[in-house]
Amino acid sequence: MPEPPRDATPDEIEADIAQTRERLADTVDALGERLDVKEQAKRRISGVKHQAQDTFDQTKAKANRAVHGSGPAFPAGVVVAVALVVAFVVWRKRR
Repeated sequence: MPEPPRDATPDEIEADIAQTRERLADTVDALGERLDVKEQAKRRISGVKHQAQDTFDQTKAKANRAVHGSGPAFPAGVVVAVALVVAFVVWRKRR
């Protein structure tokens, strides 16, 4: 960032210093987020949990449709097993 001109008023210099401090604070915050491994792990685990729950819910709905005749006639156990395998593979890839 360029420095204020030599003929800058004290108010302009103070404004420039305030802007520089704000940018520095934003940079420090961004670095802190990148270095917070524990929080990154929590977010990743949460994402995997939500994805596994979504997969489970979709598979459960498909199994219910299959059992109650409003969908293809797949045995419910096969559908649930496939969903669990998919969830496990997704979980392992994200680790």
